[in-house]
Amino acid sequence: MKFMKLKKTIFSIITLFLISYSNLNADYLLTYYGNKCIVSYSIEDNSNYIDVVLSYSGEHKRYKTSVSNIHPGYYYDAPNNTCNLMPKLIKLGITYEDYNFLMGLLGLLMGFGFFVSVLKIFGRR
Repeated sequence: MKFMKLKKTIFSIITLFLISYSNLNADYLLTYYGNKCIVSYSIEDNSNYIDVVLSYSGEHKRYKTSVSNIHPGYYYDAPNNTCNLMPKLIKLGITYEDYNFLMGLLGLLMGFGFFVSVLKIFGRR
């Protein structure tokens, strides 16, 4: 019985750690017209114009550029007024897309583990 409580406690700690580590709110880096950190962007009517919201001021701008000039996985560093790559991505040495893929796999594994544990609990009755 003590082993089961220890197992649940370890699982809870690992789950909380992974949930806290998965918080990656990304801004985007716009590499056209200088490096600008933007919060969001939108494209209307398949045109070459992209509406962006700048991170440092919140103002809306319109640039004539392509989506290939927008890179995810950055954050706005207000004290230094720079747009930097996420430290988690630097530490892991992966791209933003790879990070999201791994978090998706982790979610599937955790969901499958939860499903199996529910089947074991209710399968005994």
